[in-house]
Amino acid sequence: TMNGEYYTSLLDRFNEDLKKKRPYLAKKSSFHQEMQESNMCVSMAKFYELRYELLPHPPYSPDLAPSDYSCFPNLKKWLAEKRFILTMNSSHKQIHILRDLEKSYFLEGIKTWKKTLDEVV
Repeated sequence: TMNGEYYTSLLDRFNEDLKKKRPYLAKKSSFHQEMQESNMCVSMAKFYELRYELLPHPPYSPDLAPSDYSCFPNLKKWLAEKRFILTMNSSHKQIHILRDLEKSYFLEGIKTWKKTLDEVV
């Protein structure tokens, strides 16, 4: 697990990298989730110190990642029917399955995602 001290050092590093690589992001906003209660005070103090605006997650908001609408549901169905001796074998097989899919498959997934995004947002 990540303790508060380590997490704040990561935030410092992230902030410095952001200044160097993307200085135009002067107005900083961040989503922050699933923080352990034991680290919350230290982490919140660091966000305040670095002047980040913390954006709350809406309650019961769906994850709107495009891959969740095409790749992973079908991959999950395929994996449910298989048994692998090694995790590595499973990973290699998943990569081959995704590589073998037609571009139209991914385009359809993006269209589905866009439709859901329009409905939710």
